[in-house]
Formats: sequence, C-alpha cells, structure tokens
Amino acid sequence: MIELRETIALLNADEQLAFKRHLERLNRRSDTKNTDLFQMLCKGNTEDLDIALYGKPNRNALYVLSNRIQHRLIDFIATQSFAKETSADMNCLKLLLASRIFFEQKKIKLGFKTLEKALSAAMQIEAYSILNEIYQTYLQYAHLQQRKSLQTLLEQAQVNNDLYLQELKITTLYAQFQAKNSSTAKIRFDQQLATALHGASLKLDHHLSYKSLFQLLSLATEYAQKNQSFYEILAFCQQIKSLIISKPELQGRYALYRMRSLHLIALSLFRNKQLSQCQDTVSLLAEDLNSYSSYKTLLQDKVALLQSLLYFYSGASEKATNLLDKQPKTDLHAQLTLCMYFFHQGDFDKVSQLMRTLNHSDAWYEKKMGWSWVVQKNIIEILLLIERDKLDLVLLRLNRFKRQFKKILKEKQQQRVVAFLKIVDAYYQNPKILQDEAFVNSISTQLTQKNPLEEDIFVMSFYAWLKSKITGQTLYQTTLDLVGTHGN
Repeated sequence: MIELRETIALLNADEQLAFKRHLERLNRRSDTKNTDLFQMLCKGNTEDLDIALYGKPNRNALYVLSNRIQHRLIDFIATQSFAKETSADMNCLKLLLASRIFFEQKKIKLGFKTLEKALSAAMQIEAYSILNEIYQTYLQYAHLQQRKSLQTLLEQAQVNNDLYLQELKITTLYAQFQAKNSSTAKIRFDQQLATALHGASLKLDHHLSYKSLFQLLSLATEYAQKNQSFYEILAFCQQIKSLIISKPELQGRYALYRMRSLHLIALSLFRNKQLSQCQDTVSLLAEDLNSYSSYKTLLQDKVALLQSLLYFYSGASEKATNLLDKQPKTDLHAQLTLCMYFFHQGDFDKVSQLMRTLNHSDAWYEKKMGWSWVVQKNIIEILLLIERDKLDLVLLRLNRFKRQFKKILKEKQQQRVVAFLKIVDAYYQNPKILQDEAFVNSISTQLTQKNPLEEDIFVMSFYAWLKSKITGQTLYQTTLDLVGTHGN
C-alpha cells in the first residue's frame, strides 16, 4: 500500500483523472472497487480502507486490490512515458521504415525523399544509433542516386559513427565514475575528469550530445554534494553552459536532457553565489519548460525553488516566500526552505508552525529526502530552541544530535557541521563568550574557507547566524552582506 501511495504521488491531477478513466475502461464488472480505492488514496485517505470499501474488515481483499491497481498504474505510467518520451525517435524510425518499403517497391525517388526526411529529423535530435541505420540504408541504395557521392556518404556515416562511439564512451565513463563513487580518496573532480577524458580520447566540446553533457554534469554534481565542494565544479559547469547555449534546442526526451542539464548548472551557480548567472540559467530553463509543457511536472518544483532562493538571497524575501507558499505541502524541500526564510527574518512562530507539520521520524525523512536534509532540519530546530531560550531542550537536542549524526558526519567528512554545533553549544551555555576575541577568531577559522569565494552559500547562511550574534545585526541582513561581499 505504501508503494501504491508513493506511485500515485507521482501523478498530477490530470494524470490521476486519466488513470481513473483508464481503470474504468478496463473494468468488466460494475462492482469493481479499484476506482473507489484509487480515489480514496488520491484524497489522502489511509485509515480503515477495507471497511470503507467492503463494509467490514477484509485486509486480504484490500491487499489483492491494491496490488492489482499498482500493476495497472505501472503499466499506465510506462505507456504514457513511452508515448511522450520516444515520439521523436519513433518519427525517425517510421520515416526510415517507409523509405525502405518505397525502395523495395521500386519507388526510388520517393524512397530517397523520405530517407532525407528521416536523416534531417534524426540529426535534429542527435539520434546517432538511428542515424547509423539511416546511413546504412543510404549506402545500400547509393548507386540509384546522383545527389551525393559515395565518398561523401561514407565520410558522413563515419562522422556519425564516431559520434555514436563517443556517446558510448561517455556512458562507459559515467558507469566507471559511479563504480568508484565509494572511494575515500579525495581527488578534485576536474582532475579526475581530465584524466578520464584523455584516457578515452574524448574532448569536452559541442560534439557531445545533450545526453552526454547531462551525464557529465550529474557526475560533477554528485561529487560536489558528496564533498561539499561546489566551487571545484564551478568552472566545469560554466563551460558546459557555454556548450549548451551554442547547441541547437532539441525536442522530446533530448529536450529533457537539456533542461535537466540547465537545472544542474543553475544549482551549481547558486551554491557558488553566482546569482546573476544563475538567474540567466533559470530563465533559460523556464523558457524551455514553457515550450515543452509536458515536462513541467518533472521540473517545475525545482525551478520554483531555485527562483525563490534567488529572490531571497537578492533581498526580495516577500517574493521568495510567496512563491514557495504556492508549492504543494508535499514538497519537503520547499517546506524546509520556508522554515529557513522565516527563521532568517525572526518569525519564530511561523518556523514552529511549519516544523510541526514535519512530524515524521528522522528515519522516515532520511529515507525519503537523504541525510543532508535531515541534518539541516535538526540544526534549524536546535537554533529555534536557542532563540526561544529553551535551555533544557537545547541541551537535550544537542546531545541527541551528536549521538544520531556524529558517525555519518564523520564518514561524510562534514567536520564543519560538528564544529558549528560545538560553537553553538559553547555560545548557548555562555553567551558572553562571543566577546572573547580569540574565540571569535576561532569561529572564522573553523567554519569558513580560506578563500571566501569558495564558500557554499548554505554553509555561509549558518555561519551568518553566529556572526549576527557577534555584530548585533539582523540575521537576514548579515546573510545578504556575506553573500553580496563574496558572491558575484
């Protein structure tokens, strides 16, 4: 039942309605309960569903029914996805097959005309494997036309085959990087990538497909998140952005690779405090989403979150809050970010109100959102207790945090988080310690990078809380000053 609820959560309102109609068409009997159960789950009902459906407890029947719906739903999502994601590929293949039929029927002129359409369509979506088939067909019947010389066709086919092999090499490289992901060795991503590209005889240029660029960006982002070192991938992401801008826009799932790449680039630019460059990238992404509205459900929440963060760190806090307030309450990234907004502005009642809605266990949130999200939530809760002067609860939560996260923070090499909470503990037990010059200097040494330009914007936001206590300035203004001073 949990899996079924999670799968239903992937559907928007229109897709839920379409699936309900799909079930109704499949039903052979009028007393089938599947649509009733589906509607209950869509509305968020989870209690006593068997009684609601059958008028009495019947857990076995409910289990069988939910499994049946889950199988139908998986099939529905796969069918919908196939129809949407592969339409461009299918168009190329249809044209290719049609041209072959025309050739077999001795309709040579029509065959080449159709084959040219297939060639043009496949080139537009960088479908190198399909292009291989098209060029093979062209070569097979090349003696029946005079438009292109055999040598020209052979050269074009070889160029395409090289691009196909290049994409295969990138995918292989991606797999090898993922296999090494568990390694504890700390080697800069740009050095790892340069070595890997050289070993595979690959170049980072406009010949790489959108799919290949997305795979490389995924590796870079995973590295940065794992090592909390977004500055190390900044130049790489800026280079990829330049390549994307120089490439033509594509359709279908190829457009999705472009949009996902733009999102990863925007995320990196934001974490590096490059707010104006990030805004340009988010605007490009928003334009793409308007052109390919079928992908809005996949990316619109991410775009809204980034745009909201840009508003907030540019001083437009009201715009930032209003934008995230419109997001679904199930968007946990948005909810935690709202907590951060209100905390920065001193609205601790609103933070408490929002935190009460995040009432699942840390284990549940870690499974759904990852350990980093859970750590951020706990830190906000501890700082909120300090602001509200809950002495006993602060000490309790600090000790619990140490027990719960000390091991994973050590494994993830997140020493600054541990150092931050130690300083928070020392400050809360003795607020006057912030008047000690040596202690204040040690804060900067422990919590900030030697080069402020390398500092992550979120890490800087937590450091700003301590700095605001030292200077007496508001937290929000302190954060804006830090970002403005060390950003772009």
